[in-house]
Amino acid sequence: MNTKDRESLYKLFRDMADVLGTSRMTEIALESFIQAIRALKCPREAILPLFNELSECIKNSRPRVVPLIHLLEEFEDEMRFTRGDVDLESIRADAVETLQEKLDGFRERLNRLTEVGAQYVQDGDVILVHSASGVVIKILLNAKEKLQRNFKAVVLKQDFAKTRQLIQAIAQAGIPHEVVPEYDLIHHLPQATKLFIGALAVTPDLNVVASAGTANIVSLCHLGKIPVYLFVNSLKFSHQSAQEQHIHRKEEKETRDGLTYNLTTFSHSLVALQLIDHVITGKGEIKTTAADGGSRDLTR
Repeated sequence: MNTKDRESLYKLFRDMADVLGTSRMTEIALESFIQAIRALKCPREAILPLFNELSECIKNSRPRVVPLIHLLEEFEDEMRFTRGDVDLESIRADAVETLQEKLDGFRERLNRLTEVGAQYVQDGDVILVHSASGVVIKILLNAKEKLQRNFKAVVLKQDFAKTRQLIQAIAQAGIPHEVVPEYDLIHHLPQATKLFIGALAVTPDLNVVASAGTANIVSLCHLGKIPVYLFVNSLKFSHQSAQEQHIHRKEEKETRDGLTYNLTTFSHSLVALQLIDHVITGKGEIKTTAADGGSRDLTR
């Protein structure tokens, strides 16, 4: 895979994560990998190197798609022991079966997380949400439809592509909601009871890689004493530090009212874990500090 193809793939990942959330993007990536294996035509000796080439490409994505990387690393380890006398169709069948097991397991983790997460919605809550986190959306839907919780969502609008699915989902579920500009958050803090966020990754140096704008929102909520809840699949705990997450930096020229300037943006925010009050996984709430009050490596 050449550099241009890699960059196209990474941009696709970023766009899908913005619109669908990282978890749904991971599911789609695994589904696509399975379909590609079924359609692949190559000599027997070429199939494993092709698997490894794609895995290496994904492991260097910008930013890193941590749950997908973990699952592909497991896939590589399991396929590495394929014997030399196994024919192409048997390798293909084993690969599809292994990836399908990874996909099913990932979906089971997501279901557990959304079921646990719905328990953190209480009657009378006014919950701030701002990104297209698939997990957060499903938590709100479960709380409304399965637990019959009565609450309101305040959607902090970013650009339309990022918030469209969130607004559509909660509107179709009949969840009372209000859509406000992200920069007007300060005026809505007095009514808010909680902020719900998802994440791309949680790093061992206790940072959260989240959608762009999350750091500002979390900081305001922290100052306003609004509890921040992070709902995260345990596969999103990364072994690499925040600086190794390959957060994408983009520079582009913009012209407006006769003025041309360079605009620099970053694909994701970095949020210090100490600003987050509750970290929830599929097994419930976890502690983010060690018994002695120091930092704890969440990847262990």
